Amino acid sequence: MMFSSFGDQARTFMLSRQNAQLKTEMDRLSLELSSGRVADTSKAVRGDFTGLSEIEEAAASLGAYKTANSEAALFVENAQSVLGFIQGLTGEAAPALLMASNTNNNELVDATTSDTKQKFESVVSALNTQTTGRALFSGRATDTAALASVDDMLADLTPLLATETTAAGALTVIDSWFDDAGGGFETIGYTGSQTTLSPFKIGPGREAHFEITAADPGIRGVLKGLAIAALISEGTMSAFASERQILLQSAGEALLSNENEISGLRAATGTAEAHIDEMRVQNETEIHALDLARTRVLGADPYTAATELEAVQIQLETLYTVTARLSRLNLVDFLR
Repeated sequence: MMFSSFGDQARTFMLSRQNAQLKTEMDRLSLELSSGRVADTSKAVRGDFTGLSEIEEAAASLGAYKTANSEAALFVENAQSVLGFIQGLTGEAAPALLMASNTNNNELVDATTSDTKQKFESVVSALNTQTTGRALFSGRATDTAALASVDDMLADLTPLLATETTAAGALTVIDSWFDDAGGGFETIGYTGSQTTLSPFKIGPGREAHFEITAADPGIRGVLKGLAIAALISEGTMSAFASERQILLQSAGEALLSNENEISGLRAATGTAEAHIDEMRVQNETEIHALDLARTRVLGADPYTAATELEAVQIQLETLYTVTARLSRLNLVDFLR
C-alpha cells in the first residue's frame, strides 16, 4: 500500500492559496451585499452585453436630456419672473402717469416722471438679465445684452425732439423711433439678435420653444411708454405745459394698452414651463424604468449573498483553526 502526504512547504502553500481564495470570495460577496449589484458582470449577462449596452446608452441619453431640461426650466422660469416684474412696475406707473396728466402741479409731474424714469431703468436692467451666462431676451445672441442703456436711448431720442413744440409732433418722432423697421430702437435700442432663440431639446424628439425677445411688440410698447415719461423728466416739452400733459397721458395709455400683451407673453412662457415640466416627469419615469431593468440584469440577491457570505466566513474560520493546529505539531507529538 502506498501513502502520499504533503510536505510542510507544500501544505503551507496549499493553506495560503485556500486562504486567499476564501478572502477573495468574501470580498466579492461583501461588495455584492453592500452595493446590491453582482461583481461579475460578464457572468450575469452570460457574456452577451447587448441588452445591458442598450440600457446604459438609453440611460446616458436621458441623463443628458435631464440636464438640458433643468437648464431650460431655469431659463424659462427666470424669463417668467422678469415678465412678471415688468408687469408689476408698469401696473404701478400707468395710473400715476394718468393722474399726473390731469394736474398742473409741476412738483407732482416732476416726481412722477422721475420715478417712471427709474422704473424704465429697472425694466431695461431686468430685460438684460442673464441665466447661466445666457441673456434671456436677446434671441440667439445669448452672449449679448438685449438692450442699450436708458441713457444711450434717451441720448439718441432727445436731439430728435429738440425742434418739436407739440405733443403730436413729439409722439410721431417717438413712434417712428420705436416702431419703424430699421429705426432707432432696432439699430440702437435693441442690441440682441433678430433671430429667436433655438428650441430647447428637452427629451427624445421633444422641444420647448421660447421665442420672446426684448424687441417683441408688447415689450417695445412698454418701453415706449416709459421712455416718454423719462424724456419729460429730462426736460422735453418743459416750456409747453399743456403739450406735456398730453405726452403724460400718452405714456400712461401706452403702458395700459400693452398690459394685455405682457399677459400674453407670460401665458406663452407659462405654456413652455408646463411643457418642460411634463417632459421632466416623463424623463424621470423612463430613467426609473431603466434603473429597474438594469437591476434585474445586474442586481444581486441579498439573501443569497448573505447566506454565501456566512458560509465563506465559516470556511475561513475553520481554515484558521486547522492552520493553527498544524502549526503546533512537532515530532514528539507525531511519534506518540
